[in-house]
Amino acid sequence: MHREGVRVVDIASALGVVRGTVYKWIRNAAATSVEEATTGGQRGRPKGVGSKLTPAQEAEIRKHVVSKNPRQLKFDFALWTRRAVRALIKRLYKVELSLSTVGVYLRSWGLSVQRPCCRAIEQDCERVREWKQEAYPEIAARAKNEGAIIYWGDETAVRHDSNWVTGYSPRGQTPVLECHDNRWTTATMVSAISNQGLLRFKVQDKPKQEKPRQDKPAKGGKPKEKARDEKHAAPKPSHEEAAKKASREEGAKKPNRRRHYRRKSEQK
Repeated sequence: MHREGVRVVDIASALGVVRGTVYKWIRNAAATSVEEATTGGQRGRPKGVGSKLTPAQEAEIRKHVVSKNPRQLKFDFALWTRRAVRALIKRLYKVELSLSTVGVYLRSWGLSVQRPCCRAIEQDCERVREWKQEAYPEIAARAKNEGAIIYWGDETAVRHDSNWVTGYSPRGQTPVLECHDNRWTTATMVSAISNQGLLRFKVQDKPKQEKPRQDKPAKGGKPKEKARDEKHAAPKPSHEEAAKKASREEGAKKPNRRRHYRRKSEQK
């Protein structure tokens, strides 16, 4: 507009800016280009200026986060969180960082917060791989010949205090949380899904494993069953009830004096 002869005052009123801004754009356009003058170029300080970590240190920390888990480095964390990464930076380079700064570093390294998939420590990954490559193709071929449906079944615990944890991992790579398979202490849900998406499930209580009973003699030398029968027998009467019962029995044994006196008078 200015090159076409439009006055600075008219340009400022048309764009809704002051004249000083228009003069600034004209100077920047003369020094660089029109596009850089209007967009303003890169804002803020250049990348790496004022950073507490060098590029080499950033690369080393990212390598630890991607290739290892916190337990392998003797940390009390299961997944890489901002606190875990901050502890790692402090251990390696003695640098204190805030959690927000650690989050900025993690995002710049291409890491994102993800929910992990749980995997039992007792699982044999090699046997699982062999089954997928050798056994499953035979099962799929047999199901196709017989017109059968293949179901994939699993059992999971139903809990009210489950806490879904999250951790940082490279984008597109789900982290794995290894845990012991000791979840079966509450109600469980057994479910199965086919390759076509047909779902079947059942919720059931986990039966408690009772220990076998052993008939051992109870205290006092009595057999256990006899002691159990005595325990569930009728309760003994109290002292007051026993006294009333004894008095009733004693009164029944005494003769009726009035009737005895009548008999004697009739004899006379």
